[in-house]
Amino acid sequence: MSYFWGMKNFISMTLGNICLSTLVYATEKGAENCPKALAQLPDRMRGVGYFKSLPIDHPDALQDLDLPIPEVGANDLLVEIHAVSMNPVDAKQRVRSESSDGPPRVLGYDAAGVVKKVGSKVSGFQEGDRVFYAGDLTRMGSNSEFHAVDHRIVGHLSESISFEQGAALPLTSLTAYEALFDRLLIDENGSGVQKTLLVIGGAGGVGSMAIQLAKMAGLRVIATASRDDSHAWVKRLGADFSIDHRNNLAEEVKKIGLEGVDYILNAADTEQYWSQMAEVINPQGRIVSIVEANNPLDLMLLAKKSASFSFEFMFTRSMFQTKDIARQSEILTKVSRLFADGKLQSPVGLTLSPINSENLRKAHQVIESRRSIGKIVVSKWPQKKRPEIYRVNAFTLTSGVEGGNPAGVVLNADELSDSEKQEMAREIGYSETAFVSSSDIAGFKLDFFTPTKQIPDCGHATIAAFSVLASKQPNLGATSKEILGGKTRDISIRHGKVFMSQPAAVVSEDNLTEAQELFENQPQFRSGVIARADNGFLVLEVASESELAHLRPRQDKILAYSEKNGLVGLYIYTSSKSAPAQYATRMFAPAYGINEESATGVAAGLLSSVLHAKGLGSQFVIDQGLWMNPVRPSRIWTQVSSDEGRVEVGGYATVE
Repeated sequence: MSYFWGMKNFISMTLGNICLSTLVYATEKGAENCPKALAQLPDRMRGVGYFKSLPIDHPDALQDLDLPIPEVGANDLLVEIHAVSMNPVDAKQRVRSESSDGPPRVLGYDAAGVVKKVGSKVSGFQEGDRVFYAGDLTRMGSNSEFHAVDHRIVGHLSESISFEQGAALPLTSLTAYEALFDRLLIDENGSGVQKTLLVIGGAGGVGSMAIQLAKMAGLRVIATASRDDSHAWVKRLGADFSIDHRNNLAEEVKKIGLEGVDYILNAADTEQYWSQMAEVINPQGRIVSIVEANNPLDLMLLAKKSASFSFEFMFTRSMFQTKDIARQSEILTKVSRLFADGKLQSPVGLTLSPINSENLRKAHQVIESRRSIGKIVVSKWPQKKRPEIYRVNAFTLTSGVEGGNPAGVVLNADELSDSEKQEMAREIGYSETAFVSSSDIAGFKLDFFTPTKQIPDCGHATIAAFSVLASKQPNLGATSKEILGGKTRDISIRHGKVFMSQPAAVVSEDNLTEAQELFENQPQFRSGVIARADNGFLVLEVASESELAHLRPRQDKILAYSEKNGLVGLYIYTSSKSAPAQYATRMFAPAYGINEESATGVAAGLLSSVLHAKGLGSQFVIDQGLWMNPVRPSRIWTQVSSDEGRVEVGGYATVE
């Protein structure tokens, strides 16, 4: 029986929300016993950024990243990002700004999403609100699953507006709005009748928004374009005239019967059009540009006309924390209402999905080509593979029989944080649970958790995990696993068994008198060593199966001893009466929430190293779980390769 992450099973999990019912008896009824999950944010998130400024056609120009969730300040909202849009500032920042030796640089300004957390000084917003905003140039960008932003520059997004549409609005609408009404001082209530505005670069994002806002303010609008499709675009947005900015602007304006214009908004190139703007502007007219100049501008060209010039930089309010910073929130909320009422058209020109480095590189390429029409939006994060949970009995006597050591196996665990894994392992309740995800250095990455903590490696959970993987990939054969600390271990599947490799044990002698104190009946041990590889155990030998059966462990003493010596626990063995090279064992590990375990692969590998060092052979069969209540007979096969310094540990498993 497999356990799938979905509506009908006993696990319910959204990003950061976990709820598990009892794994052993999970059915459709199990979901009824699952309490409502509490809202809980993950520790990590996906993002897109870069470490070095590179040409956009370089695969590392933008990279998929794993990032920490940003901290939320007193004035901040934490927003779950659903869509972002590209602006020229994205490409400019990528080219100009390199990350240091520290964290990568994350770009992105325009964004739309849902509020997940609010700061202590926030007013007007609450969790679950749909919002949109243009961000802050001085903070981490919005090309990430979660983003922290000052609530005073955030607007409420109407329910009738999609996240894609919302992400296309903020920077362009704020820039156009501020340029027209804060810099050119146009009356937004419509007293601009008979006044003329020239928009240079009318087909871009800011130009597209400026045309519409200017028409609502009663202005006559001339928009520049160069291609047939861009001329058609600006006309559709409401421009009264469309002229070609490849020609002299004054001559183009005269062709439509005008001598000059009252206002100019330059959204294309300040230096290129500087003298032409000075020529076409009417006396006492006003000019605003959103494009910086690389060289000094000759303001004397405007002097005789008493014309004024200003720059519009949308990030000024957030960058300098101006007293009127909250005006941006007011503007965005107004824009949202205008769009919802059908008074503004969507500036979306191109939509890409999902949000990842590949699509953001495409968006940057379009921006850098300077041939975009409208806004480029990238939406929806890649669909996360839903984790699948299995119950597997590892180290059964043969395939398909009862017994063995039950382990939880979670496939597709890439998106789970360590805290989520720990919570799942605790709720699953088995001695160990293996979380399987992708690896850059091995076939698979395995993280192991007991109900109380993470451990470096686990034998029976490894056998369980690869038994599940083999059932899904019949030709899996030889592969490998990555474990804690970036170590890799070989895995092979042969004759129905899964075998894992581990280093041969490093052995040191131990005080047997102290070991006796760990048991109520103070048994007489024949030998005792501390054996370590990825995990460490105190390995003790008793004389007979009868003595093994009658051990009475003092769990509190074993716990203290294990913690003092940095061990997982105790592994006690004796030679079996069943056959040569066969041994019976018991394992106690209260330090990891395991009073007794029915099969322990890593410990069996350590024992095999000890037996091999004693000259007792290189191949062993190790039985465990025979004296548990209830009895869970388990069998582990091992082979020591002394020349390679490793041990192979394997066995059968039954996927329920």
